[in-house]
This record gives sequence, structure tokens and C-alpha cells, in this order.
Amino acid sequence: MHTPFRKSLVIIPLLLGAIYGVHYFFLTTGAEFTECITDNICLSSRDDIITLALVYTVTRALMLAGAFGALAGTVYIMRNRFFFLFGGILCFIISAMSFFALFKLTPAGELNNYIHIMVIASLVALLGFVFMYAQFKNK
Repeated sequence: MHTPFRKSLVIIPLLLGAIYGVHYFFLTTGAEFTECITDNICLSSRDDIITLALVYTVTRALMLAGAFGALAGTVYIMRNRFFFLFGGILCFIISAMSFFALFKLTPAGELNNYIHIMVIASLVALLGFVFMYAQFKNK
């Protein structure tokens, strides 16, 4: 019996192998550099080619899995009757995290240089209120 799930089990390792091969090729032919993973672990593009290509491949695989997961979650939520509620909550979370990151990472004297972040985050929060209103209004 032919199922698409079994075909994807073959395509995923082939795709990851191709991504690994491309990273390995570019690391062997490119200029030498050092990539620091943490404060204590640094990988050289000449000495640690296999490990560095593996780190890059795993990073790309996690990004692809996150993107497909987000897409599947979006399709699921769009079919759900609480779409506007989830959208409003997401807007509030994005707005709050933007304000938090801005105030945590920016020195007090430089906040005027990043006023556009506050304006955009406020507009996203306003969009969250619009989504909440659309969810709970009487029909």
C-alpha cells in the first residue's frame, strides 16, 4: 500500500543529507573562520569541518521543523472557532515581548532611537484588542 507518510520518511533523510553535503562543501572550499558555539566551545572551519557542518545542518533542520510546525498550527487554528481569540493572545504576547526586550536590552539614554519599536508594539497590542472584540462580540 502506498502512503505519503512512508515516502516522507525517505525524503527527510535525503534532504538532511543534501543540506549536510552543501555545508560540508562550502566549509571545505571557503575561507577559514572560527565559529564559537558557547564561551568554551569554538569550532574551526578547517579542523572541525564534520562537526561544524553537523551543527549547521541540525540548526537548519530545527528551523525547518519549526516553520512547518508553525504552518500546521496556523492551519489548525484557522479552522478552529477560537481563531480570533488565539490571534489576540498572540498579538498581546508579541507586543509584551517586544516591550520587554526593548526595555531590558536598551540603555535608558538610547530609548528615543528605538521609539518605532514602541509604536509598532502598541499597534500590535491594539490589533490584539480588535481580535478579542471580534471574538466576543454578539452576533
